[in-house]
Amino acid sequence: MAELDRTFNVFARRESQVYFDFAYAQLYRGDLAGAKSTFERGLRLHPSNFDGQIRLAELEVRSGRPQPALERLQFVASRSTDEDQRAYARQLIETHDLEAQRTTLVLPDRFDHRLLMVPIDLVPEALLEAVRSRIEQEFRIRVEIVDGIPLPETLPSRDFLDRLLTEVVAHIEESNSPDELAWFYTFLGLPASGPRTREERERVVLALLNAQEDGAAIWRDWRWRYTVAVDGKALLDHLRSELQAELEEPKTLGVLAITAHDVYNGESGPLFALTPKGAGVIPYVRFFRPQDSYETGLHRTIVQSLSSVVMILGVERATVQHCASAYANSYEEFDQKQDRLCAETLERLIEKYASF
Repeated sequence: MAELDRTFNVFARRESQVYFDFAYAQLYRGDLAGAKSTFERGLRLHPSNFDGQIRLAELEVRSGRPQPALERLQFVASRSTDEDQRAYARQLIETHDLEAQRTTLVLPDRFDHRLLMVPIDLVPEALLEAVRSRIEQEFRIRVEIVDGIPLPETLPSRDFLDRLLTEVVAHIEESNSPDELAWFYTFLGLPASGPRTREERERVVLALLNAQEDGAAIWRDWRWRYTVAVDGKALLDHLRSELQAELEEPKTLGVLAITAHDVYNGESGPLFALTPKGAGVIPYVRFFRPQDSYETGLHRTIVQSLSSVVMILGVERATVQHCASAYANSYEEFDQKQDRLCAETLERLIEKYASF
């Protein structure tokens, strides 16, 4: 579990069962508070563990938190494929009369506090305004757009398409004899020793794709999926440096960058977002696949912006999949999320706002 805690992100989801196993052991020992905390950690990684959702809802009811328990059980009742789980979730809602205890959680206005929003290169004005408006509406804070901060040319970057091309060429060279390779490369007008530049590697791969019926579609997908991405951590460090004076002001909550560039972190591929506490960056281009409508891409961008602001404020993510602040590691999971904050997140934000 200590290792999972250090790598607490969607990539650790496949190992999340250890949290649930430990939570059940805590329940068996009577450590209800510990079990509740551990279930929450597991569900932040894997919110579709419906049995864990039910157990956590029961603990929330016992601790006097009917609102998040209701949302959690409604999630199970609508999404689980197990009829027994769905029936039990509905039974708990009825037994504890959770519908009657539903209240509207409202964040207090904090429009005297501001979040800086920085567009970096070619961000459509309509998209920027939609994100700004939704953040202000949900968080009751002021969003101030800061223009004119270019990316330095020295910012580290990574060409993911060239990485893929290199891997494909390496596979070709492992699968064919030297004579076959020399003939093929010469036929393409390349040195017999093989491609050495990115352009030459691209020529090799395109020759293979053009021989396939769906080759053009594959290439279009690769060109969108594998891009030149910038180092997200270095980008955020640059923003912190450029905006140091503004960020040190007492009522400035942090900075959120929206960029047309893809970003990566460490050894990751292109990310949906990178958001440590106090700062975040969203590469909005990740949310607009060629086959998707503008409305779909905009929805994903808004959902991610709400999630990023939650993390900028230092508040834990939600544990129910439909909440804007829950983890999502696929387009399908993004499209299941609502562009609003759930009761669980609102409760945490109300507590956070009390410290402002």
